[in-house]
Amino acid sequence: GAKAAGMKYAVLTAKHHEGFCMWDTATTDYKITKTEFGRDLVKEYADAFRAELEASGVMANLPPQSAFMLESSGPKRLRDYMAKQPDVLRLLALESELSATVTTASGTFMLEGTLDRIDLREEGVMILDYKSGKTASQPRQGFWSDDGLWSSLADWQPGRPDPLPDLADALPSAQLACYLHMWAESASAEEKRLGTPDAAWVRLADGGGEIPLFLGMDEEERAEALAEKVPVLLSFLLRHMASAPFFMHRRTRRCEKCGLRGCCARS
Repeated sequence: GAKAAGMKYAVLTAKHHEGFCMWDTATTDYKITKTEFGRDLVKEYADAFRAELEASGVMANLPPQSAFMLESSGPKRLRDYMAKQPDVLRLLALESELSATVTTASGTFMLEGTLDRIDLREEGVMILDYKSGKTASQPRQGFWSDDGLWSSLADWQPGRPDPLPDLADALPSAQLACYLHMWAESASAEEKRLGTPDAAWVRLADGGGEIPLFLGMDEEERAEALAEKVPVLLSFLLRHMASAPFFMHRRTRRCEKCGLRGCCARS
């Protein structure tokens, strides 16, 4: 089997992109236990891995809290996560490495990153980034239509009033915007025919709840944001970094967990 072949891990497609469930769910009859096969494949899969874990002796040497995580908390989190997955989903890619260039007045910059997951859903392509903590949040309401902010980003030059603080308050992170730009620049013609993508953080600490970047926007609005505003955003950030004499950090709640807080000027 897989173990004899030297495989170190496995990924099970628990739900087909047409909505067929490989476990005995109570939410639909479109599931494996309603077929001639009649068995819960996800349960058998999980039981096989659990038996292998127990046979390895690892469990006996784990601290109690770690053993509990594997035995109880982990499976519960997985069930909660699966319950929040869309009914129609086709997995396009996992751990996809992409790159793209951004040309500004300060030069040409290369962006590189690894996209955790890319789905095809009823509403189109969705790029997902997993977050283990509760750190991600949506852009401020009206961010994408704030013409004054976008004009200040496009027109900014060193020595002029800096819109960065306003941007930081409106957009908690530029990570998803970078991912969307990389996907748009590197996608094949076939992939582009799938429509304008959205992107979202997946809050694993919240059972897999998603925080989309383009919340409430239709495809035309997403296309405009991706083609016109995301390049303005990235150009501003890169020009700002290229011209900054130093980088001033901002104190956040995460500072309390930082190992360097004792020698930090902001502590």
